[in-house]
Amino acid sequence: MNETTEMTALLEKLEQTAQTQQRCAKRQAIMMTIAAIACVAILALVLLLYVRVSPVIGQLNTAAEDLTLVSSQLAAVDIQSTVEGLNDTMASAQQSLTQGAAKLEQLDIETLNTAIRDLSEVVAPLARLFGR
Repeated sequence: MNETTEMTALLEKLEQTAQTQQRCAKRQAIMMTIAAIACVAILALVLLLYVRVSPVIGQLNTAAEDLTLVSSQLAAVDIQSTVEGLNDTMASAQQSLTQGAAKLEQLDIETLNTAIRDLSEVVAPLARLFGR
């Protein structure tokens, strides 16, 4: 009789353990689903950001080229008495604009690289999740 009680207690303990494992498995499945949805949402946000930033980068490049062209045209103006001081000012402005355009391009490229790295970090767990 004592053995029967022990067996019953052990079976109940096994049943509780199985139920606990089943609850944990359900929670794990829910968490994995939430993580996958979050990764897809982050991917969508990064793609949306890229789509919105791409035209701005193109416009900045066009504006920098136009500013460089205007600066070179203004530097070509040769009115001796008035332009000497103006030429110095324009050369300085051209250099500053070129440096500013270069800094803007670097900033945009760094932002894009950061977005790509973040996207890679987000997609890697998804790839492992789907076995690729």
